[in-house]
Amino acid sequence: DEQYEEFELIYSLNRDLGLPVSLEEIEITGEQWKECEKRIPDMSDVAHYPYRVTEEMLEKAMRQLKERAQKNV
Repeated sequence: DEQYEEFELIYSLNRDLGLPVSLEEIEITGEQWKECEKRIPDMSDVAHYPYRVTEEMLEKAMRQLKERAQKNV
């Protein structure tokens, strides 16, 4: 949803606390994530969000996360 400042704050906090900031760190493969991308938009809790979450939004968010993680390498 393009809340970049909030993303950066949470990403940095998680990294500083030693929490996972990538799929690899929680042992989820790209293939497993793709399956999740298909299911997440139809999950009951996501239905209560103030906007529709789409597979495309999830794909974009994951690309941004990967790009951000590369800056730490």
